[in-house]
Amino acid sequence: MKDIIPKLIPISKPHKLQSPFYSSLSEYRYVTRLVLHHIRRKALSKQERHFYFKHSKVISKRRAKHAGTWYSKDSEKLQNQVKGYLEKAKVEKIEGVKCVIAPHAGLQYSGLTAAYAYKSINPQNYDRIIVIGPSHHTSLMTSAVTACNCYDTPMGQIKVDVSMAQDLQKSCPQLKIMTLEADEEEHSIEMQLPFIRVLFGDRVKIVPIMVGQLCESQQKYFGAKIAQYLKDERTLLVVSSDFCHWGENFDYFYLKDIIDKGSNAISKQIQQLDKEAIDMILKLNSDGLREYMMKTDNTICGIQPIFVALECLKALNPGNLEGNLLKYSQSEQISSFADSSVSYASIAFSQK
Repeated sequence: MKDIIPKLIPISKPHKLQSPFYSSLSEYRYVTRLVLHHIRRKALSKQERHFYFKHSKVISKRRAKHAGTWYSKDSEKLQNQVKGYLEKAKVEKIEGVKCVIAPHAGLQYSGLTAAYAYKSINPQNYDRIIVIGPSHHTSLMTSAVTACNCYDTPMGQIKVDVSMAQDLQKSCPQLKIMTLEADEEEHSIEMQLPFIRVLFGDRVKIVPIMVGQLCESQQKYFGAKIAQYLKDERTLLVVSSDFCHWGENFDYFYLKDIIDKGSNAISKQIQQLDKEAIDMILKLNSDGLREYMMKTDNTICGIQPIFVALECLKALNPGNLEGNLLKYSQSEQISSFADSSVSYASIAFSQK
């Protein structure tokens, strides 16, 4: 398989400094990723594909597989940490929140930024939360809903709205069902659970959905399906996404301008890069965001869930929705190509 890949698409690693040809290289990288993804999927045996896309019976629970690594497995320590982030978040509650975007890195890195999204929510206003996150490990060309009836956290279980999950799957043929292995391997949804558990306790139910690599029509399809449930004023949509992953660790070096020798010069450009995307997200400008992604290939790992969310909100009453950037941060302030950084943002969409 490796022998045929170069014949299908030319693969070029972008130079560390921006060049006039970078946008076309970005397009090559974008298409290459889809081609390789397609090859991998075709190469999977029937049994392996069954691992990823499986119509299975309801499973009792999903374990907190990333507890002890991405966040504390000690219930009291984790609760105090999350409460501490919520106390430090300088944001008022926003009435009528329909959707929030929150990061999913290790809690020590993105926890404070995520707290801004959750602190803006009045937990008494919701009974159900649809949580959508990207697939970092599973080859997925569609979306998949959990097969579990509850998710474990160190602070206790969170119930899944099994009725809605099954109803959504029946009415949405493109929606597959995750196996337990694929569900537990993914961290993007799990990283939202400590905040959900602390804020809502055990009275709220969740509907976790893993979003794969989708084309535009699929983004609109899943967005419209989720919008049918988001019309319920007591249902909230949570989108799990980090923003730019920049540096050697992520093979991404896009810079809009030639860097100067000033302090944190690269970090400032990364912020400008992210701001372009965030501005379009706040305006529900999914078409503009697609053009932006083709130009920059920004490594926003949850870009697919974000597209689904934008199409979902546009299917509601977009003129009655207002987007607000609550917090933006970066894991590191960098000025050298030898460094790496991940960006985080908390965004809330509410009814005007």
